[in-house]
Amino acid sequence: RHKMASSKESTLETPDDLYYYLCKKHNILCELDAFSTNYYDEDGLVKGTNSKCTYNVSFLENSDLTKDLISFMPNNRKPTGIWSNHPFDIHEQVLKYLKEQWLKDDLDIIDILPANCVRPPYWSKYVEPYLHRGIEVEALTTNLYPLQSDSSSNGYTSFERKGEKTEFDSRNGMLVIRYFSKKNYITHIKNLYGELITP
Repeated sequence: RHKMASSKESTLETPDDLYYYLCKKHNILCELDAFSTNYYDEDGLVKGTNSKCTYNVSFLENSDLTKDLISFMPNNRKPTGIWSNHPFDIHEQVLKYLKEQWLKDDLDIIDILPANCVRPPYWSKYVEPYLHRGIEVEALTTNLYPLQSDSSSNGYTSFERKGEKTEFDSRNGMLVIRYFSKKNYITHIKNLYGELITP
């Protein structure tokens, strides 16, 4: 039985190469990290962050998930994209929150989460109704993610802490949820099916 990040550690970091791979693959420039973690020194001062983006939301700043994501941007402007690798113990709350934020402010978002999240009722409530209607989902495997396909790979996504590899890998593989803004979803559909097809 492999060690499960979702049960033993809920705030591990996405490897940089995976982050850049997903942004490039999904043609999204993520300006805002929705669930970053700050590191503190012995005096309680911030000495670093695991954020991947120019702007970030420390989870402690929005732990109740009540603040609009655009409120963390300069002048409340809409970011070009949002990255989300949320804590693994609040899937339901995050999927509800991201759905609401996406619909409200027409956002482009990438979220990653364990594949077995498709079974609980909250998946049917917050993701399934929007599949192929602005949301697309794909499995994240080492076949799709060649940067981790090496001799030491076990087929699951490995996580990091402060940029260093850990013994924690994902449980049951991972999914990528891509929330599209209306404009970018039309472009996505046209790229798939041609100019005459619109969502």
